[in-house]
Amino acid sequence: MAEFATTESAQFLLDIWADSIEEFRRRSLVMLQTVTMASSYGVNSVRGFQNLNIPSTTLLNSGTARSKSEGTDITYDANTDTAFTLAIDQHFYQAFQVEEFADALSGFDMDGAYAPAIIEVLVRKEDDTLTAWIDNFTGQTVGSFNQPNGEDEFLRAIQYLDDADHPQAGRNFVFSNPAALGLLKQTKFVSGDFVTGTPMMTGQVGGLYNITALKSTNIEGTNAVGHDNGLVHKSWVVHHRVGNRPRMRTFFNIDGLEDQRAASMIWGNNQLRTTSAVWIKGE
Repeated sequence: MAEFATTESAQFLLDIWADSIEEFRRRSLVMLQTVTMASSYGVNSVRGFQNLNIPSTTLLNSGTARSKSEGTDITYDANTDTAFTLAIDQHFYQAFQVEEFADALSGFDMDGAYAPAIIEVLVRKEDDTLTAWIDNFTGQTVGSFNQPNGEDEFLRAIQYLDDADHPQAGRNFVFSNPAALGLLKQTKFVSGDFVTGTPMMTGQVGGLYNITALKSTNIEGTNAVGHDNGLVHKSWVVHHRVGNRPRMRTFFNIDGLEDQRAASMIWGNNQLRTTSAVWIKGE
């Protein structure tokens, strides 16, 4: 009887691991769609922590054509613009280790589970550094925090880009989740009487005024105080990354009998044209 109790107690001490895992939730990362990629700029490859100088050009004579009179010489204008410097100076990493003993007990592929997770952390950070630029465009701002945006604000944002002569192509609205859902409350954006094709019945943002509309959890702000939504043109920020995206390394720690994984990225981004984006304060 005593022997049976001992065996039964031992069985309760065993940990049983499932062969499936609760995976991390991937985010919708949209800001890379809204920027100019500078990865191919330069005669030679640009390495991490090495500045990239991008020539800045404007229209000569302030964009005014010169008149020509009979018998007079023409005037030659010189370009006096300076270069825009993009610093490739942001270095981030994520790493983990798996002990041989823990891996044997787990019952699932711990390396396979966590390898994509550390990559997800890096690309989220990359997206964070891009969304952080929206509230820098203080000269072109519409809306109020924690308030739904209306048609007049959207149209004024479009006019900002029109006044700066930015092309229609390459424009994107970027919204937080509550701001995107707030559009569903406005009949003009969801009713079949106003929207050609399929109305926005599922909360998925499609487009406003023939401009692509994107939404992301990474848009800065909170549900309590509001978010930094925006209308951006692809020339508003230049983003460059160096090396693989990201670069993965594998090590083995003999002292701890541990497999170690580390991933890192180096990138840089900066504001190129202050007229190329509108800060839309809202929900």
